[in-house]
Amino acid sequence: VDAVRSLEDIFGDILILANYQLARAAAKEVKVVLSGEGGDELFFGYEHQQKLMKASRFFASPALRVLGSAGLRLLPAPVIGRMINYPGRFGAAEKRRIINIVKSLGNPLDAYIHAVTLFSPEEAPLYFQKRFLDNVDLFGRPSSLRQIFDEEESFLDAVYRADIETTLLPINLTKQDRFAMRFSLEARVPLLDKEMIMFSM
Repeated sequence: VDAVRSLEDIFGDILILANYQLARAAAKEVKVVLSGEGGDELFFGYEHQQKLMKASRFFASPALRVLGSAGLRLLPAPVIGRMINYPGRFGAAEKRRIINIVKSLGNPLDAYIHAVTLFSPEEAPLYFQKRFLDNVDLFGRPSSLRQIFDEEESFLDAVYRADIETTLLPINLTKQDRFAMRFSLEARVPLLDKEMIMFSM
């Protein structure tokens, strides 16, 4: 309860509990901490970034995307998981996600949405009541994302910018800042130094 109260907002991220516990434990020993926030966003450390980078290079042409998605349908899920070095269990849902990413590479925003969403529209009724789904557009294309993908010429530049502007700034740094303040910590983010950002770009 204190973690939610400290955030002053709703966060759909289970990692808030780990972030909260980490800040609480650190505050018992120190008053200033260095955080690694921003490292994954700046240096393509997230799994969805790796998937999108590999897929955009391997399936660059429309013909390759059609052949690739057809070929992937024929392969067993565990084989695809080994091919892409998937870190966990790779089953039917993960296979579907990879096929959807490959099929939608012609529309980069759709490919990005397929890569970052936690579940598909078909799976949503398993997690949410119909009343909620009737009133909330879980699978819309927010205007902020549309603008980023319209402005960037390079698909990977758009992914880079989307992760920074829609995840790192409004979510990850907010969590860190709120929990640090809750326990009277000063949390610094050396990876978000301007020169480091320019280097990563």
